Amino acid sequence: MKRLLLFLLCCSGAINGAAQSTDGPPPAEIILSMPAGFYPAPVEVTASCPGGRLYYTTDGTVPSRASRAYQGPIAIGQTTVLRFLATYSDGREDRLEGH
Repeated sequence: MKRLLLFLLCCSGAINGAAQSTDGPPPAEIILSMPAGFYPAPVEVTASCPGGRLYYTTDGTVPSRASRAYQGPIAIGQTTVLRFLATYSDGREDRLEGH
């Protein structure tokens, strides 16, 4: 049986509600619909970034503001490294380096 791997390498900032210091602006936050892991069939990953904008890559490269802008569910049908960049109007950025 073929299984898909959705990869999570590392992250910084507040990912899925991780606690952060209360000094300065709120931390960037990237919320995903499912954890990294092995899945027996294709999946769709949804993401949100309250108050910000998301960009992503599926080829393992580090996302930038020039990457694809997130606009809806991302279909994953094979082993994939999914990476996100959250950007905010006040200049904050955070990356989910692999999911």
